[in-house]
Amino acid sequence: MTVETLKIEGIHKKLFEFQKMHITLTKNMTNPFYKSRYTSLNKIQSEIFPILNSMNVFVFQVTDTNEEKPDVLVTTLLDFDDRSYIESRMTLIMQRKDEQAYGSSLTYKRRYALVTMLCLEQYDDDGNNTIYDVSKHKKEALKKELINIAKTGSHDKLDKLFDQMTKEEKDIIGIKNMGATKKFLDGLCEKAIKKIV
Repeated sequence: MTVETLKIEGIHKKLFEFQKMHITLTKNMTNPFYKSRYTSLNKIQSEIFPILNSMNVFVFQVTDTNEEKPDVLVTTLLDFDDRSYIESRMTLIMQRKDEQAYGSSLTYKRRYALVTMLCLEQYDDDGNNTIYDVSKHKKEALKKELINIAKTGSHDKLDKLFDQMTKEEKDIIGIKNMGATKKFLDGLCEKAIKKIV
């Protein structure tokens, strides 16, 4: 048995905090060919990106092309605070050589790279499983951002945060309209924070 000591960096500590949330994804799509269910890429991203971004972790996926070898999907999780990162490389395997097959293989690998790197669990939404409520972590992430913005009094940051929120996130905190005004900073921001406590 070989034992090696890994240098623990910021990205490892943040992924450990992420893992402690025990996030479970619902399989929301059906593959009629294999008669199986899976979690779509859009759903995976909408569930995990707000949490990782609140930790200053950036996720990006690109393809590494080589004329002599199959293309490789490179998935990187980068910690903005100390610039540490982890990376996954997955070869794109296609049964046919056309754009549709390439896109399907790319989407498939992007889903599985994220699920694998973050050790995410997936369950069928059949009513028999207890699905982890990931929305409470979105609330915490939004609460943290709102409090920080309220302290700085930055109208531009308020506008930017609201523009970046998805409809689901706006519904979570129960606010439909965020105006960058002194009134918002003095009143509505406090109200928003209370709504997501």
